[in-house]
Amino acid sequence: MADIRHRVGIAAPAERVYQALATTDGLSGWWTRDVQGDSRMGGKLEFYFGQPEPAAVMEVTDLVPGRRVGWRCVQGPDEWVGTSLAFDLTTSEEIGETAVRFTHADWRNPIDFSLESMAQAAAQAEGLREVFRGPSEPAPVGAWERLAGALEDDFNTPAALAVVHEWRDHDLIRRALEVFGLGSLGDQEAAPAEIVDLAERRVAARLERDFDLADSLRDEIEAAGWEMRDEPGGYRLFTRR
Repeated sequence: MADIRHRVGIAAPAERVYQALATTDGLSGWWTRDVQGDSRMGGKLEFYFGQPEPAAVMEVTDLVPGRRVGWRCVQGPDEWVGTSLAFDLTTSEEIGETAVRFTHADWRNPIDFSLESMAQAAAQAEGLREVFRGPSEPAPVGAWERLAGALEDDFNTPAALAVVHEWRDHDLIRRALEVFGLGSLGDQEAAPAEIVDLAERRVAARLERDFDLADSLRDEIEAAGWEMRDEPGGYRLFTRR
């Protein structure tokens, strides 16, 4: 059977990482905000993404403090039911981080987790961020019902996200992203003071028709990881992720 494996390093002690994986409070801080149930051995954890029914229910099958957390999916999308999930922790004192090796195993069919599929997912995420950089527009009547219909079809994520990509209504998109645990895509980071200062200096340079200086200041803004967009009556700053 096909497995998904992923490794990530976290700059935190193993016990703190373990608590984020082994308790309802910890899990609600990084996956979905609404996690209910019993996180003890043999208990069942319910993960909610804005719907009255849990999107997934996991039975706790393994708990080794500071080292391992294991689950088995007992309710959720058809392709998830019966799969096992494990988080194995190792500590590297040399670099001061805890390595988390995540394994999602026992899939009935192979999962496309290629570099190409990941690039497509990144492009879709950037497309949603781009919507928030523009003006909000009201969604058509029945928009949420279309999304709900896709989710009711065995939590058909691709179809549901395709519906969301049609929208330009910021509030409705944020509500939908919370369903998928992707609420952070709608966060708008405030530009630091030094970036705002560069932007204001660029505005002044353009007013003085010093376009070489204005271009140089724009380059500085972009080199710092930000984008400045001119708009009627001012400008907006966006982080470039």
